[in-house]
Amino acid sequence: MSPYAPLLAALVALLAGLTIGKAWERYKLRDGRWIDRRRARESPHYILGLNFLVANQVDLAIEELSRAASLDADALEVHMILGNLYREKGQVGKAITVHQTLLQRPQLSKLEHAYVLLCLGLDYKRGGFVDRALEAFNEVLRLDPKNEYALVNLQKLHEYKYAGVDKSLVSKYILKPFYTNVAIKFFPMSMA
Repeated sequence: MSPYAPLLAALVALLAGLTIGKAWERYKLRDGRWIDRRRARESPHYILGLNFLVANQVDLAIEELSRAASLDADALEVHMILGNLYREKGQVGKAITVHQTLLQRPQLSKLEHAYVLLCLGLDYKRGGFVDRALEAFNEVLRLDPKNEYALVNLQKLHEYKYAGVDKSLVSKYILKPFYTNVAIKFFPMSMA
């Protein structure tokens, strides 16, 4: 037996482990067939969508990323980006729908589940659904107790909720102008 045999066996085992690990990273067995996890990310639509996003062309980014998502319905990151773009564009209903749909996936890891819940909480916060946002952020912290984004958003929501001042858009753009321009003219402070 050669003195290099154990070293050669270790090298072969290392190469076999690397090959199996790379295959495990790229492919996933679902319903008896192998699925390429990188299919959506290697799509030209994905690359174009990211380029449009960097160029701050949100509508074109949404269009291209939607095409990439249609190529691979299981691509979590593409759907996450789409939901976040919908929220940033002001289409909160679509963002909530995308993120709620992602939460229905049974194969999500604990960390993925927490991240989707975080995005859903941000959707609720942007939409003005404070109680739902609080609930989502608390659930994120239950799954991932050290999630700084959930902690910061939870703190901001508590400050907002218990500040005693109405900071909503309805109050700012509808009620305040009505009160200052109409109500005070008809009912001046001297009548009080």
